[in-house]
Amino acid sequence: MEQEGYAEALSDTTTQLEEQNGVMLLKRILHRDSLNEAFKRVKRNKGGAGVDDRTNLFRLQLWVQTEPKRTTSR
Repeated sequence: MEQEGYAEALSDTTTQLEEQNGVMLLKRILHRDSLNEAFKRVKRNKGGAGVDDRTNLFRLQLWVQTEPKRTTSR
């Protein structure tokens, strides 16, 4: 009986850690520096267009510059 309680607590802790790791990863991805670096790489590599044959580089750059609340800072 007691071992089941330990297993359940361990499972809950593992789930919480996985969720925290996911949140931290998302914060790193959405960090303004990460988005700017991704933009520069795509632009430098002359990134391919999407299925509609249009690139959204300008829109991405504009979004990063004008939406500071949606990007994160360190």
